[in-house]
Amino acid sequence: MPAPRTAAAAPDTPAAESPAAGTGRMPAAQALQTYTVIGLLLDVEPTELLIAGVLPGPLTDDFTALSTREEGLTRWAEEFDAPSADAAAAQAYEYCRQI
Repeated sequence: MPAPRTAAAAPDTPAAESPAAGTGRMPAAQALQTYTVIGLLLDVEPTELLIAGVLPGPLTDDFTALSTREEGLTRWAEEFDAPSADAAAAQAYEYCRQI
């Protein structure tokens, strides 16, 4: 009985999906997607982000911050390309720490 074929050994598998192909591209399972992270920045410490949610898609053009204001907080939204919503949130935290 022949050994099972792996994705790297299958002749019909595109090189971009094979991590062993050495293309430097991510496998399809790790494809990047744009996420919009929405949250609040603390006015006393603007590098501190409180995330309210992460939505799939580029939505910052559709996002409108309300004219009312939360005491000590600034509303915030930004887009990040990431393999998951959790990864986008992690990128948002890092981005705000570097401001």
